[in-house]
Amino acid sequence: LAAASGIWQGGDARSAVSEGRGGFYACLAFLCLPVLLAAHVALFARHSNDRFLAACLVASALCNQLPASVTALVAALATAAFGLWTRPIPVYGAPRISICIDDSGADAGTSPEAGVPLRAVQRRAFVSVVTLIAVLLCENFMVWVVSATYKESHQEPYPQPLRDNGRIVLQGLMGAAGLGEGDVQGLRDAMNVQWLLVGTAVMGGFVCCDLRLGKASNRSAWCVGTRVVLTLAAARAVRTASFVMTVLPSQIPGCYAMHYPRPPPEGVWEWVRVGLVPASFGGCNDLVISGHSTVTSALACTASTLGGNRGLDLAVWWLLAFDYACEVLQRYHYSTDMFLG
Repeated sequence: LAAASGIWQGGDARSAVSEGRGGFYACLAFLCLPVLLAAHVALFARHSNDRFLAACLVASALCNQLPASVTALVAALATAAFGLWTRPIPVYGAPRISICIDDSGADAGTSPEAGVPLRAVQRRAFVSVVTLIAVLLCENFMVWVVSATYKESHQEPYPQPLRDNGRIVLQGLMGAAGLGEGDVQGLRDAMNVQWLLVGTAVMGGFVCCDLRLGKASNRSAWCVGTRVVLTLAAARAVRTASFVMTVLPSQIPGCYAMHYPRPPPEGVWEWVRVGLVPASFGGCNDLVISGHSTVTSALACTASTLGGNRGLDLAVWWLLAFDYACEVLQRYHYSTDMFLG
């Protein structure tokens, strides 16, 4: 980032763009490199699963530059095509099986000839989803409990945010590139890393599993999905325990007054009712670990697991690192929250 911005700020190319925007375009070009790398993988990778996952990444990045209505149409058509393409062919009298494979590539306690019955795999998936829902409900309620009992944050003077050395370094790079806060959001909107990962890991990954593409041919979409959901449940449980045990000050002054009733309600049922309202804005204390990073990291791990191409891995984690840097620069989280996630 520093090298790219230095070239634009000091070279002749800066005169080709509007005054003071050289760093922005340099950073945008820097972020296009992982997309170009993914395009190379999509064209020349050896295995079909790597080519398809990389193509999904490139398609997601390109569709993000189109109007929202066009992007929604493309997504709907892709979903419909996948549903029609993967319609099961009924074979009467044949058992339905789904094979769970471990990381070594060997089957998990079974063989392709004697697979785990699909209904058993679906029960595991159902249990994993119920577990994640229970963890998220508990987390949401504890966000309210910590915010309501952290009385120092209810009125001025508000607690001072902690020193974040990670942000200080990123702010130095942002200053060297000549970027403002609006530029950071503009770059983030241009890439939209979260939905790019959804398109790559969820859509691309499930297609690879269902169509038995390349190295993903020995993977079950049910089993991969179950593992992702259980991983998220475990991470969010650790996150809840972390921010409950040690309360760190929020980086947003006056957060409590903007989102919660002041003073906190006295009645038990009122207290419970407020705690059940989805806290989509986060809490009024710092939430260690970042929930955003747990989801995007799990998606990136899914893409890496179902792929395996080093170029694709580099492209995915390159974009993810940029997204985390934006979270830190925009004061949504401390840098340690993103690192732990």
